[in-house]
Order: sequence, then structure tokens, then C-alpha cells
Amino acid sequence: MISQRTVRKLDAVLRRLFWRRRRTFPLWTWRQFRDALYEHGFDVHLLDYLEQEYQGNATRFLPLIHDGTIPAYVYRNEGFGNPAPNEEDQRIGQEMLALMIQVVIPEAESFAPHVEQHPKVLSDELIASLKEDGFDFIGGKVVSAGIKAVDLVKEDEYIIGLIRSIKPANMDEIQHHHDESDKASANGGWGAASSEARNFLVGTLRGLRDVATLRGKVPTYKQPEKDGPLIEDFKSVGLFTEEEKNAVMHVWVLLSHSGPHVGIKEEDSARLSRLLAIGMTEWIALKFVQWEMNGFKPF
Repeated sequence: MISQRTVRKLDAVLRRLFWRRRRTFPLWTWRQFRDALYEHGFDVHLLDYLEQEYQGNATRFLPLIHDGTIPAYVYRNEGFGNPAPNEEDQRIGQEMLALMIQVVIPEAESFAPHVEQHPKVLSDELIASLKEDGFDFIGGKVVSAGIKAVDLVKEDEYIIGLIRSIKPANMDEIQHHHDESDKASANGGWGAASSEARNFLVGTLRGLRDVATLRGKVPTYKQPEKDGPLIEDFKSVGLFTEEEKNAVMHVWVLLSHSGPHVGIKEEDSARLSRLLAIGMTEWIALKFVQWEMNGFKPF
């Protein structure tokens, strides 16, 4: 359960965002907060109530959301006074608070480092308080701490072991691109991390295609060739369906994009590229194993 301590931390972040120094504008406004909540599915009737009754003053309304008072009034008031909040009202309040946190933290982290009294300091305290409550903030969501993020180290070990078991002739090349992507990511070389992630995927595709010819008597594919026709060829020889070929092609296009992805930080783009490459390469390798077990018959 999101605690009163965490509610206070959320209030502190909002007060910093809404704070207006003399002759300056606030970092954020109640109207912007309201619009962001609405875009994330927050009940417009609740937003109207918070604005009309509390003038958007989070210090006043957050505790009453936490204890269920506001959800009880908005959803169960039949004109006979304020109903006492019950467990369902408190549950709704918890959902409201979680959604507010999910909107506020990215906003607090979005400002340039030179901003005085940076709100990220307060949002970090908010995340720390969430963790004490048994939650975490992962992928922009408030989640139970029992839900763990993907262990990339184990996934890396698994995918490399899986590819080795297939025994492509270019295993050293595949390993090299994989390791270079890891190294570039660790050293902040975001562009290199993304390009090497793509090379890891393409190297695996080339290696698997040669294995198909060597062990499955699949017609030889002339390599090296452009990556696009190689992906098309896997559909021709029976590994991919049309839909699967298109999916692999889309991932390859994303990994091949050399410039910045609009709206995504460079370091996040590199991390996502590695995740895409690992996930897609693992899927291809697993499907290849089954393809070979089926005598390289088309799916």
C-alpha cells in the first residue's frame, strides 16, 4: 500500500514543480498536471472535483485521496452527506495516487541539469519511499517490487549459449559484435552500442543461413548481400512466415536507424536497441532450432 510518507513525498515534488519565484514562471502548472492525468486515463469527474473544491492544491487533496474520502464522495455521495470511506474507496485512492506518481516522476526528471533546486532530487526521494512501501518504478509504471526487470546478464548468457549450440561458422564474429555492443554501452558510446546490436542480429542471421545450407540442403544463399534480401530469403526458404518476416524487418530497420529517435534519450535508445537485438535474435535462434528438428520444412 502506498503510505502516507510517500504521499508527502509526492506532495513535495508537486509543490516544487508548481512553485513560482518572483518574475518567473513555474516549472509546471496545475493545468498541465491535470491535462497529463487526463491523457493517462484519469477520471475527468475527479479532476473537475479536485479543481473546483481544492483549486488544484495537492497538499489539501492528496491525504483525502489516500484515505478514500474523495473517491467515496465522488462515487458514492447520494446527497445525504459524505459517506464514510470503505476498502473499495481506499483501493481507488491507491490507483489514483499511483497514476499521479507515474505522471509526476517523468516530468520531474525532464528538466535540464542546471535548474536550481532540481525536482529530480525530490522525485528520487519519492521513488525511494515507494520502494519502502513494497513498490518500484520500472518502465514508467508503479509496480509491485515482486515484479522484477529482465536480467540482461542472464539473457545475454542464454542467447550466446543458444547460438553456440547451433554451431554457426561465424560464431567468433557474432560473439565479437555482442561483446562490442556491451562494451560500448558500458562506456557511454551510445551510437556504437546500437550499431553493434544490429550487427549482432545480422551476424546471427548470416550464420544461421549458412547452417541451413550445410545441414539442411537448403539452396545456397550468396553472401555477403544486403541485409534486407537476407531477411526476405528466410521467408522464401521456410523459416519465417510473411508476418514474421515483416516483424524481423521492422526490428532491423529500427536497429539500423543511425540518428536520434525523436522523444527518446540517446542512452535510452541504445539500451532499447540492445533489448530489441537480444529479444529478436533469441526468438530467431529458438525458431531455427525447431526448424532444424522439423527437417527444415517450411513453417
